[in-house]
Amino acid sequence: LSLNDIVAKNLKLVFSEDETRVYENVMVNDRFFTVDSVLIADNNQEEINGLFDIKENLTDKAIIRYVKGNDLIVSKGMISNVEYSSDKIKLTVSGAEQKFLVISSSYYPGWKATANGNPVKIYKTDYALMGIPVPPGVQQVEVYYQPTSFYIGLTTTMLGLVFIILWGIKVWIKKSA
Repeated sequence: LSLNDIVAKNLKLVFSEDETRVYENVMVNDRFFTVDSVLIADNNQEEINGLFDIKENLTDKAIIRYVKGNDLIVSKGMISNVEYSSDKIKLTVSGAEQKFLVISSSYYPGWKATANGNPVKIYKTDYALMGIPVPPGVQQVEVYYQPTSFYIGLTTTMLGLVFIILWGIKVWIKKSA
């Protein structure tokens, strides 16, 4: 969206009215992709610098933090059968070797993931996205939002309701007596 004309190889004008122009990025990356390699950053600045170093093709490498040991050894895989909603993602990832799936959605601690029903860790990837190591073979990957805060709130609410009901029964018994 712009009020001015923009000339760029990756932008195509799709709508124009008066001073307003809407452009489409024709070189946009897929929402889900696997990478050739995973790089480890020790801190935020190193992660940002790494992103600028690989800026030409962000779909070949991913940068993560907080991993013990060496870089993850990964290869590209195939992604199919994608189902996507606001709180759940289902897809199939296949390949002979371990893959690293990058999901172009914001990383947030409440997200959980499984591969063929087994829990897998979600890494903060490329400073803001989600990344998941996927074992070799055909894997049904499920990513779902299940924040701990929801269950804390649910438990607190249930305890509060139980307390109110018990208190109401106590008051009713006193009035009846």
